[in-house]
Amino acid sequence: MTAGPGGAIVGRVDEPRTDRSLRARLLVMWALSAALVVGGTTYVQRRIIVAAVEDEAVEAAGATALGVAAELTEREGLPSAADLDDLLADFQRMVPSVRGLTITRLEPGGSVTVATTTERQAPDEVADLSRRAITSRDRAVSDLVAGTLRLVAVPLERDHRPYGAVVVSISMEAVQRVRDQVRTAALLFTPLAILVLVAMLHALARDLVLSPVADLLGTMRRASAGDLRARTPIRRRDEMGAVAEGLNSMLERVGDFNAALQHEVERATEELRETNRQLAESAQRLFAARRELARSEQLAVAGQMAASVAHQIGTPLNLISGYVQMIQTDLPSESASAVRLRTVQEQIRKVTTIVQGLLDQARRPQLNRSEVAAGELVEGVCELARPSLGAAGIALRTVLAPGLPVLDVDAGQLEQVLLNLITNSIDAMPGGGELLVTAGASGGYVEVTVADSGIGIDSGDVARVFDPLFTTKERGKGTGLGLTIARDVVAAHGGTIAVSSRRHEGTEVKVRLPVARAAAEPQPQTHDGGRGLQPSTHDGGRSRLA
Repeated sequence: MTAGPGGAIVGRVDEPRTDRSLRARLLVMWALSAALVVGGTTYVQRRIIVAAVEDEAVEAAGATALGVAAELTEREGLPSAADLDDLLADFQRMVPSVRGLTITRLEPGGSVTVATTTERQAPDEVADLSRRAITSRDRAVSDLVAGTLRLVAVPLERDHRPYGAVVVSISMEAVQRVRDQVRTAALLFTPLAILVLVAMLHALARDLVLSPVADLLGTMRRASAGDLRARTPIRRRDEMGAVAEGLNSMLERVGDFNAALQHEVERATEELRETNRQLAESAQRLFAARRELARSEQLAVAGQMAASVAHQIGTPLNLISGYVQMIQTDLPSESASAVRLRTVQEQIRKVTTIVQGLLDQARRPQLNRSEVAAGELVEGVCELARPSLGAAGIALRTVLAPGLPVLDVDAGQLEQVLLNLITNSIDAMPGGGELLVTAGASGGYVEVTVADSGIGIDSGDVARVFDPLFTTKERGKGTGLGLTIARDVVAAHGGTIAVSSRRHEGTEVKVRLPVARAAAEPQPQTHDGGRGLQPSTHDGGRSRLA
């Protein structure tokens, strides 16, 4: 199918090949049929004519033999050679094709011998042919003898007893002449007859079939080029006319259908374009929300660290408060120093309240584990980040090994880890680039790698990327807690995270997580009486940005 003018959908009609056209095949078929009919008819006629002439010659020879036999029956004994020559001359005047007469005698022993003949030497077949005639007591005819002769023998009888035979030699040259003449006429007549028949059939077929078919093909070619207003002229009200009417009706319906279809396609395209725009906007908003959520979690970790600091401050505050109380007991209650000490004690109480509040809010929630397919988790994060990557001019390429195992993890927190890594890659490629996300499984672990072609990290900073509050981003773009949180979340799942990077060559982050059947037990963070979250240490833990 192709699109014609105005977006109309039309089919393609190839030009008919000349060597396979209907006209050529019909001409070949007519020529073969005419040749078969005319040639067969001529052959049969030739056989009939030749057979009739040959039968007539044989009958003439048989009549001659009977005439000679009747003449001899009236005589006593066999004729002499001179008498036989006279008889031959008489019969040759009536049948010019007679060439010779031979009289055979039936010997007492049953053999047949030549009694007299008009020929120099009787043919060898005379004895056998005479014996056949005598035995059957009827006419016997031989095949061709000496090329152009045939022998006809009739028995000689006296008192109903055969005593010999009359053998007449007749020339078949007339039959051969007739055969040659008929063949010559057939060779001249057959091609002419074939040409006449083919011309007549072609003229008839051109009006009945070929011209209407040419009109149909022309209309179909115009329609395939996009002109659905093309119509076939109707020459006659027969089957070809019905086909033309059907084609015209079909083209009319196709034109109406194409117009309606084009309208629907335009409407659906516009709706799809609007839907895609809305989806892109939704994806952007969702990704931004996820980034804000990750930032909120980073701030929560900052609160935990502040709570830890507050815990360390709590003990000195308690000591200060105790000493203030002891001093107050040694001073008059209305003295200026006592009033100032009561003010100090009130402020210490407020600081203690604030510290306790920080400690109450600093406890990190436990992992909410569930089984999730590793491939679906990684692919979902990539699809979530794809619009933002595209807006930043970053090409995303994913390579996920087939049949990745199931993980027993907190999908929400791991999703935040991967999104944080992708966000760092976006920040590291301000001018665009390529982000490669791969996932594979080996040794009971699933390894997810996030590699970018960004600015990279100095070798001296790689070892510090997991330190709290350390960042290589510009001021105001990072808190320095993203990779710290990522390391703690991965460690809580029994996995590891590692970073490798070279300046101006890009950065690669590898996250290894145990599969569900070999997952480690959850590792809750140690609070130890409200001391706050203590970051764990990983050998070789490296990243680009925190």
